[in-house]
Amino acid sequence: MKQIIEKALTVLLMIYAGSAAAEGKVNDLCHIGNRVDKLEITNYPQGYTSPVSIDEGRLNEIYKYKVEITDLDDKESKKIVELLQMDYAEQEENVTNLRWRVNITSYQNKKCDIYFDGFGLCGKINGENVCFRHNEMIRWIESHISVFLHSVNE
Repeated sequence: MKQIIEKALTVLLMIYAGSAAAEGKVNDLCHIGNRVDKLEITNYPQGYTSPVSIDEGRLNEIYKYKVEITDLDDKESKKIVELLQMDYAEQEENVTNLRWRVNITSYQNKKCDIYFDGFGLCGKINGENVCFRHNEMIRWIESHISVFLHSVNE
């Protein structure tokens, strides 16, 4: 059932994104370069409800889980840079059910703030409203950080 819903949402996303103003690679908005030094991930799991919509400020206040990784090794750094090559499409509608925040700091101390809704379909990149195509970053987070994997699959 979850796969059917995800496929339906992906189709709707593609239809909606087709009318978007601009599209590109996530790193086009991030300008991280080819080396990531620090990664900070926060999460407010889908299983938790909130009486108000969750925007960036609210997510940063009420998150349930936070993982900070400093001094990433070369292999993980390259993987994050690779994940930043995923496609995005700008959208006008503001995403207000954010559940994930991925804050990336480059070796040159450049920062990128990426927010995702619970499905990883839409969110924000450095304040720009976007939708994502083939969001592998969420899958990578779930498979590499066991605290998040446990909380997401409750």
